[in-house]
Amino acid sequence: MSGTLRAGRRRPSVVYVLTPKADALFPKAYDGFAAAVLEAGLEREGPGELRALLRRVGNRWIAHDLPRVEGLRGAARLERVREILDERGFLPVLERAGQGYVLREHNCPVMQLALMHEEICEMVHRWLEALAGFPVAPRCTDVLLMGRI
Repeated sequence: MSGTLRAGRRRPSVVYVLTPKADALFPKAYDGFAAAVLEAGLEREGPGELRALLRRVGNRWIAHDLPRVEGLRGAARLERVREILDERGFLPVLERAGQGYVLREHNCPVMQLALMHEEICEMVHRWLEALAGFPVAPRCTDVLLMGRI
């Protein structure tokens, strides 16, 4: 919370407002709201437009995050991908496995939406492949990163 002084009958008068960090502690209804927006768009525009919309969202995610992995190779690149996934709420763990790596996601921050629209999983998968720099096995709970490094 932050406070500011203002004139009033009693002194000092302080007005407190929530900071963005404090506001984040309160419950939010983003899943329900986003689902309603997607459903309304789907009803109005159809499934083709939903795919196009999610492609644009995926392109934005890629444009935002790809510069952070460019120039990195091998384990360093995969570790940076893990960091990016962690920032987005996926709670990932990167483990060595045979000739490659396994990236286990312990959370999906878009799970409720993805259960209703598989296109969201496809968007996340395309984003992950762009960051990794090679094809990854599409699995909802474990994403296998078995590329050459």
